[in-house]
Amino acid sequence: MSLIFSTIALAPRRLILLRGSIWAVVAHCTRLSASLITVPLTVTYLGKDRYGLWMLALSTISIFSFLDAGFTPTIKNRLTEAAAQHDRQVFVYYASGSLTLAAFIAALSLLLSIASLFVDWSALIPKSSAILPRECRLLVAAIILTTLLAYALSPIESIFVAQLELSLVQILQAISSIIALGLTFLAVGIRASLPTLALTVSLPSIISRLFLLVLLFFRDPAIADLRLRKLPRLFRDLFPSSFFFMAIQFTQAIISALPNLFLIRLFSLSDISTFNVATRLVCIPRGALAALMPVFWPVFTIAWKDGDKQWLKKNLNRLLILTFGIFLFFTLLYTFFGPRLILFWTNGHIVATNCLLCILGLWVSAEACSYWLSTFLHSITDLAYQVLCYTFTIALFLFAPVLYNVNANVLAIANIQLLATLFATVFLLFRLRKHLG
Repeated sequence: MSLIFSTIALAPRRLILLRGSIWAVVAHCTRLSASLITVPLTVTYLGKDRYGLWMLALSTISIFSFLDAGFTPTIKNRLTEAAAQHDRQVFVYYASGSLTLAAFIAALSLLLSIASLFVDWSALIPKSSAILPRECRLLVAAIILTTLLAYALSPIESIFVAQLELSLVQILQAISSIIALGLTFLAVGIRASLPTLALTVSLPSIISRLFLLVLLFFRDPAIADLRLRKLPRLFRDLFPSSFFFMAIQFTQAIISALPNLFLIRLFSLSDISTFNVATRLVCIPRGALAALMPVFWPVFTIAWKDGDKQWLKKNLNRLLILTFGIFLFFTLLYTFFGPRLILFWTNGHIVATNCLLCILGLWVSAEACSYWLSTFLHSITDLAYQVLCYTFTIALFLFAPVLYNVNANVLAIANIQLLATLFATVFLLFRLRKHLG
């Protein structure tokens, strides 16, 4: 472990960012290629209603991401600081504590998955849908189990990222995407059910994190000291930062779920499919950007710890300007060519308008800038302002339908989403200026 800490001390930030970014882009391109193939494959196989149900369940269950009480990102910052200061004892303390918490959440995910089998989820979707109640229950149970289990195991990747071992994490993610693609073809080929398909696609990422866990225990057996009695002390050490992280995760999960929840109450599963496929298309460049965030997060933390505000200000300004310009360019492309591309991509099953794609493109442009802002604020554990910002965004999202006459069409949802994201981005930018001038 000390050898890794020495590498952190000696490696220039530019080299760390360059190497990590290259592998992050490689991993993202692999995931993107897999997604470009699986979306038309699954839409054609499942049909618009069942595919819409799958997307609805995924977005809604993301609300459960707050189950770790915000401790995972807080621990990530503490691990990075400990690694930068060569403090192995503190590093092992937080690493083993995060894995103990992961084990607790994994057990909880199993219980929630079993409990979900006794709820009639089909009562929440339109009666005109041909979805069977049993299929709904099994789908929700499978998604709860895999989503929360993958989330519970995410601290394992954070331990490697804190040591700036970014390449290994990204390579495994790329391999997982390739395996998931192969399993999707297999599931479609054998005519698997929707719950089986959802379960199969999620397994590779879980297995890759379990591999990292075994590697971690092999490197340093002290990290394998998992005892539940550690958790109370760990909670005391991480509170109140973890509380604000939990609030951020909870509000972001609600913001993510709200568009689909509005659509299901006001329109249909078919509209959810259209909205989600259009969103997937415009979010292609955002995925590449999101892949870079785990690379920059620990470097921002180390730079802030070293008091290098000038480096942070200069590079964040450059990143914001470059990001906004690139995403506006993509918005123009989606506006003019997106509808035909979606028709081709989905074999004619999904029809999206130029206007919808333009609005979603502007939304993604604003959200891309907010990624840099929130990642920086996350890295220095400035959280209370973000909670206030996202809470206001939710309030805006809830009350805006009255102003937009939401019953008109799906465009109203996209407009509300754009407006809420613009407000959040502007508020986060003010906070950045306060820290860096």
